[in-house]
Amino acid sequence: MAFEITNPSAGTTGNRRTVTGTWTGAIGDAAGSYDIGSPNVISADFDPNLGTGTPEKPLVSRSVSGNITTLSIYNKQTVTDGKFRVEFI
Repeated sequence: MAFEITNPSAGTTGNRRTVTGTWTGAIGDAAGSYDIGSPNVISADFDPNLGTGTPEKPLVSRSVSGNITTLSIYNKQTVTDGKFRVEFI
């Protein structure tokens, strides 16, 4: 199962914009990526949402090119129903 974002939903809180949704990924896969249309990402939280075991949040790195921030998600566990939230301006 490769990294995949599903059900993304955009919203706003004051002057901040958000994207929330679900994600999946398998241990040992290459890093997944997700692009945000802003160079100003405030936070990016990818929660594995595991019901058992010790959940480990994946490392998330950022790179910016022009007005696009690419998030790279380095998953440490197999995730079938992860939740994510990205906040940006």
